[in-house]
Amino acid sequence: MGQIINESGQPLSNVQVSLGNKTSTTNTHGIYSLTGVSVSKTRAVLRTTLAGYWDCSKGFVPSKNVLNYCSLTMPTKSLTNNVNGAAGGTINSNGASIIFPANAFVNLAGTAFVGNVKVAVKHLPTKDPNFASLIPGGDLLAFNSAGQERILISFGMIGVELFDNSGNEIQLAPGKKATIQLPIATNQQASASTTIPMWYFDESTQLWKEEGIGTRVGNNYVGEVSHFTWWNYDTPEPAVRIKGKVLDCNGIPFPNARIYSTTGGYIQSDINGDYTAWVWPGIPHSVYATFQGYGISQIETCPPLAAGQVFTYPDFGDSLSSKWPDQ
Repeated sequence: MGQIINESGQPLSNVQVSLGNKTSTTNTHGIYSLTGVSVSKTRAVLRTTLAGYWDCSKGFVPSKNVLNYCSLTMPTKSLTNNVNGAAGGTINSNGASIIFPANAFVNLAGTAFVGNVKVAVKHLPTKDPNFASLIPGGDLLAFNSAGQERILISFGMIGVELFDNSGNEIQLAPGKKATIQLPIATNQQASASTTIPMWYFDESTQLWKEEGIGTRVGNNYVGEVSHFTWWNYDTPEPAVRIKGKVLDCNGIPFPNARIYSTTGGYIQSDINGDYTAWVWPGIPHSVYATFQGYGISQIETCPPLAAGQVFTYPDFGDSLSSKWPDQ
């Protein structure tokens, strides 16, 4: 179970939620629950759909035969951007830009489309305070062009969808490419390489896949794409695994606690207080646990890990007691 909210933190009702072989709908508080769910033991993916919002998903490592928690944030989808199908043009969004060539569109039947194209755009820079909560797939797991599983270090991403005035889907025509330009965050400019792999989010697998190369031009990454979904400029690394347990101040397992990374993002403990996640190798990871109405646990840090390693944190819980006065 879990809660679905918007970017302002407000609960979203009537969200269609799916996980494994089950589906549900959120109530007025944005809460959903599913029972008897069958998923892969290595990765479960929660998927959500609501009119006026981007479809969202979040992958997590499930615990078997117990209650798991997974919550996520859905951004609104705006169709205020327009481009002429015959002439092409440029769409700018929050410092990013998409450049469409002339006569670059077809409808789903493959027929040339030269009318007005409505463009839904969501630029998600790494400096966005909601960045880790809005990442498609949630965990940045990916497969590179050699078919190897990786976890990504993002330098920014953008979602793009194309429609006609009636809401019918439009696509890039065969042989046509659009250009995506994304600004590099100030705190990443020193580490940004001259070229970087490009990745698209595969809706069927809920994983990122490598396709293309971006080039650094000033403090922007620029690359061409032949189809649209979410696109990402990322450095790939082998994934390593972390896990641990959250307890309250009395030593009792704490369900649905949020385990935050000090670099952003969170996962949730299961009904037994257990959690596990995939992270980047080669750097230390500092995390802490908390829950609304409770204090913050101690911060625990794991050392830089090599591919294939698993690190178990000490139990959290030193400060997980209620902040509310006794009733």
